[in-house]
Amino acid sequence: MPYPQIEFTPEQLDANHELLLHAKGDETFPKDHTFLSGMVVEFGQYFQTSNLPSQPQTPEGGHRDTFIRADCHYADGDPVQWPQPLGHDHFYLAAIPLYCPGRSDPLYDILFSRYPPDSSYLISSTSHFTRLIPAHVSALKKVHSHLEDRIGEYLQHPDYRDDPYSKKYIINNRRSYANAFLARIESQPMTVPEMRRCVAEFQRFTLDVIAALDWDTIYHRRIEGQDPPATKIDDRMGLFTQDPSMVMSCVKAGLPFYYIQNYKNLAHTRIDTLAFVDDPWDTLNFDEGRIKSPCIFKGKVNDPGRLVQIYYNSRHILHSANIFACNYNPPPPRSNPPRSLNNAERNADTHRGIQVTYHPYRSNTISTAQRSNLSASLIIQPVISPLLPRVLDPWMQAINTIDRTQFPTTLPTDRGFAFPFISLFFQTATQMVNKSMVFRWAQLRDTMIFRVGPGAPPLLACPIPNRVWRRALQLDPTTFGSIRMDNSSSRAALEKREGVAFLDSSCQAFNAQVETLLQQPAAWRGNLYSTSADLDEVVVKEILWEVNELNFRHELLALDRRFYIIPDPEKPEHRNLPTSPKALDRHDHILDCVVPPPLARAFHVVEYPQASRGLANPDVRQRVPQLNHLSRLMRGWSASFTAFDMLDPADDPATLVQREAELYKFYVHQFFIIFGRAPVVPRSL
Repeated sequence: MPYPQIEFTPEQLDANHELLLHAKGDETFPKDHTFLSGMVVEFGQYFQTSNLPSQPQTPEGGHRDTFIRADCHYADGDPVQWPQPLGHDHFYLAAIPLYCPGRSDPLYDILFSRYPPDSSYLISSTSHFTRLIPAHVSALKKVHSHLEDRIGEYLQHPDYRDDPYSKKYIINNRRSYANAFLARIESQPMTVPEMRRCVAEFQRFTLDVIAALDWDTIYHRRIEGQDPPATKIDDRMGLFTQDPSMVMSCVKAGLPFYYIQNYKNLAHTRIDTLAFVDDPWDTLNFDEGRIKSPCIFKGKVNDPGRLVQIYYNSRHILHSANIFACNYNPPPPRSNPPRSLNNAERNADTHRGIQVTYHPYRSNTISTAQRSNLSASLIIQPVISPLLPRVLDPWMQAINTIDRTQFPTTLPTDRGFAFPFISLFFQTATQMVNKSMVFRWAQLRDTMIFRVGPGAPPLLACPIPNRVWRRALQLDPTTFGSIRMDNSSSRAALEKREGVAFLDSSCQAFNAQVETLLQQPAAWRGNLYSTSADLDEVVVKEILWEVNELNFRHELLALDRRFYIIPDPEKPEHRNLPTSPKALDRHDHILDCVVPPPLARAFHVVEYPQASRGLANPDVRQRVPQLNHLSRLMRGWSASFTAFDMLDPADDPATLVQREAELYKFYVHQFFIIFGRAPVVPRSL
């Protein structure tokens, strides 16, 4: 592209030695104030670097001009990873990472390249699946290990741990995403495009973590005057900014900056260097929204049944496994299996997110005496207390309609809860919340969510009985060793071993040691808590609300997978079932029910504004959109479910509450006749 001829006039300082931008004229300055400029012009933007007088000279052998241009050079490999201009929301992303090619351990170079660039980085036993070669998996794990060590030191440092304005929340959030993608790369067979995306996402979230760490430990401390100005080349990186107010802050901190302007505003300014940036559209492949060729499905390309299976089992629902299905048993044999099945195909075929259509459900018939005893001892009413998140009245009305005489004659083999039931944390005798159990759950939270995610073994994704949850949250970690060695056959000893074994298997999948994990402080919404006494009433309520919400989502998913009927046009009784083109996209329908816009549409991501929105909104009119989505979802469960029409927010609130209770009554009844207990219902703060 043609560039205008730009003359040079040095920048000038005002009487307070502050930099004046867009200077014109031929003023001369004292010897202490000499400046050089360099720039990158692309899309009308100008990247200016200044050799400011407050910056000390670089060590011998390092030329300042070369140093500045080298700061930008790593971005040539992938424009997507170019640091973003400084902004108020994500200003830490403007920092150039401390680790970049040519200036740090070559180990980190893999974060700044399009990786894997070609098939030589991949191994594959068939045309369907691929994995990274062990050497490159090891390199990614080393980067992850080094970064985890740095994060551990950062979180333990009192200056960052106790600072409410530090980036510890962002670091923990991006860290969890990076861990999830690394787990997929290690354990999950993928196609080449899927592998490239997982590696790119791991790079992106890892760079986010590094940028946030660099901002807190290098930039922020020097800008605020907590540390002296930078004196080493490794501490002087660079900052991209469009905010003139940040220029003087960088000057005082001894940090180079990149001031971004439109080149049309820079008349009479000399350009030392022009660097061209590749357009991302020239480097990235943006796939069209279409049904891709399958990874593991066999059959003719134009087979409609095969396309339906591919669509239903697409990767976007991997993160929402149905844990109430029989995951630990092998799936039924495929109708047209191949002659040989390699390990990668077998792993993918038995993965809970890839199984064809629905998971197998297993149930056991119970005797009349067992049925009588279980129905008599059944606790139907949810725990109500001002210390706990509250249950809305329509849900209470629906639960009160449960008829014990309709207790099922068969019960599922998999019984229990996806996460701890909220009543476990409440002590009925004292009417108090057990904070030590809440603290233990906060320590284990990331591990337990990973347990039901796509990176964990399918064996772990199953309901856990209350007795196991109770032991896991109450046992003293110092006794775990003796419990593992205890061979006693008493009921208490068996339950203790069961609880410790559950913790061991969950932490092993997370690549963690349970004893080490329980020695660390609990992290909650970016804050660290050393002991259970540090948890106040608000934090306790938030933690319990999230546990309850995750349980509700998994039970709603389980009911939908259990009852959903694929409409058959040949059957008259199926005429009332929904027949939209997206009838099989049940995952999106479930998210419509539980996630009000514009919150994150992810099964395991719970945003706290939802505690007073959607089905938890105290105003029934505001609950109407989610109620209509829930009604649409449940119409696919039974052909007889036709009495519930769409609600109108303009209707009388009393009428809306009455019809809402009728909808919940159907949900509660359907859950009771399958699982033989009351469902977990949504709560609000």
